[in-house]
Amino acid sequence: MRSLKFIVLFSVFLSFSLLAQDEKSGAADASANANNPLADLKAFNIQFNYQTGLTGVDGMNMVTSFRYAQPVGKILFRATLPTLTVNRPSDNSSVTGLGDFNLFATYLATSSSSPVQFGVGPMVFAPTSTAVSTVSGPGGSLVNNYDVSLGANNWQVGGALVLFIAKSKMFQWGGLVTWTVGVGEDSKLTDNQGNALDADENLAAIQPFYFFQLGKGNYLRGAPIWTMDFTNSKYNFPIGIGYGKVLKLGSTVFNLFIEPQYAVYSQGVGQSSFQIFSSINMQFYGGKK
Repeated sequence: MRSLKFIVLFSVFLSFSLLAQDEKSGAADASANANNPLADLKAFNIQFNYQTGLTGVDGMNMVTSFRYAQPVGKILFRATLPTLTVNRPSDNSSVTGLGDFNLFATYLATSSSSPVQFGVGPMVFAPTSTAVSTVSGPGGSLVNNYDVSLGANNWQVGGALVLFIAKSKMFQWGGLVTWTVGVGEDSKLTDNQGNALDADENLAAIQPFYFFQLGKGNYLRGAPIWTMDFTNSKYNFPIGIGYGKVLKLGSTVFNLFIEPQYAVYSQGVGQSSFQIFSSINMQFYGGKK
């Protein structure tokens, strides 16, 4: 099933590349902006993250995320809902379900036409994760709860900083930094006495990104996410280099890419040593030129 997803993605990639031969000039003009996380445009994308080489766990993970971005004045709202198939460290079985819904609002502190763009704003995670399972609780007792590998089971709040620099048409770069903490009580996990556990998440992520334009909508790219779980001492720092294609069909700009990533440092059970990050992104220009 996981292999089928990549076959479908590759087929879509190839089909769009062939359809776009008459739109080369439009794609070239849109290439630099296609990877701008602060672009003043409606956008929708589907991301696939295939993870393997998990420390202390057999099998692999598959994360598929659906994301929509909507600008409102100088604020860009971005909503993400992931679906996950993950291997559980406790018994090496796999579970599939929804992850936690994420929303953040970025205030663009610079002009949308500036070659250097900076945004900052709040971020929130809602406990929408699914997949009920029975796992061992403290002292070996059985606790009925949602599998914690699919979500945090409580609300998380924090913030995000975004930087995008496009002074050159050949090379663009920047980064995204996020930090969130859990608030309230765990809504699904309890101790032996049935008492809800306090939320203790303390998570940070840094995503550097870099794009080398090759012309005619082709580009090389990297956008690894360095994750830090301070509560559970889990860390993962991959590097990546991949290939992307930007093409314009009518008023919609498509951005398709595939990017292998290798972890140069990881710590903790379930961390991936190798992953393949790919996506189909769409920016909707409408009446914009």
